[in-house]
Amino acid sequence: MMKNCFIRMTWATPIVLASVLAAQGEALQVPMAVAEPIGLARKAEPISGGIPLPKGMFQKGQAFAIFGADGRERPSQALPLVVDRDGSLRWVLVDFQDDLAASATNRYVLKAVARTARPARPLKVTDRAGAVTVDTGAIRLTISRTQPFSLFSSVERAG
Repeated sequence: MMKNCFIRMTWATPIVLASVLAAQGEALQVPMAVAEPIGLARKAEPISGGIPLPKGMFQKGQAFAIFGADGRERPSQALPLVVDRDGSLRWVLVDFQDDLAASATNRYVLKAVARTARPARPLKVTDRAGAVTVDTGAIRLTISRTQPFSLFSSVERAG
């Protein structure tokens, strides 16, 4: 039973391979390949991986972005994993989503940037005294502050 559970989890996780190619005076570019291993097309698949960085090259607040093989930036999030005592960033955790065709390998490049792309439909969060509302564009969820054991006090579908 445990083996089957592990296999399912392994199949659901794309394989992320990364290597850092940074030379003195050149901009950081980390090529990555994400392979779909079981022949199942994926839509907006979560992709996550830790990337090592050259010592002293970037400070903790540095922004990073993911670019696809087409050169377009993908909405992504990069969080510091390891920061040296001098404040330089050593490892960064990168998360993003993308579509993967069955048995395909998508290629990406991680780059240091001034600012990153934003999702086409960002979340809207409204915080009021009695409730918090989260609007994704597709659905709107209301979470009550006065009913502690109810998950959502309302769920509405757009359109």
